[in-house]
Amino acid sequence: MIRPLALISLLGTLNLMAVQPPTDAKILTAIGLVETGMKRTARGDAGHSFGAYQMSQDSWATGNRRLSAEGLPTYPFRQWRSEIAQDAVAMGLILAIRDRLKTEGVVTPTPEQIALVWNMGWSGAKRVGFRVDAAPPVRADYANRVGNLVRDAK
Repeated sequence: MIRPLALISLLGTLNLMAVQPPTDAKILTAIGLVETGMKRTARGDAGHSFGAYQMSQDSWATGNRRLSAEGLPTYPFRQWRSEIAQDAVAMGLILAIRDRLKTEGVVTPTPEQIALVWNMGWSGAKRVGFRVDAAPPVRADYANRVGNLVRDAK
């Protein structure tokens, strides 16, 4: 049985995904697959990244700020194990990444560019001009795997 609060949160997540391009949901799924194989309880980076999407507490906060700006429910970091919270906050983070890329003149970022920011952080991705071919090989491989999964998704 779904608790009323969980239902409200789920509806907020569905509303957010409904107004976003289908590609964002595909990017999010691809990131989860590349990061952890969608293992919701994963912990990485010496205990500093969490969940299927391996979000840090700073990334979580950024995703929540974007959710709040959309008038959607936010989730305290202590809820990182919740699938609903992970999906909603990660989608908020994708939107925040898109917003920041637009301010840098990247109006229609590719899945690879979004993945590069996700994996390298803002400063690292900016340092290589948001170009996959200029990224370190392991980072470029990550971005390309995300892009391939997005294109292969039906």
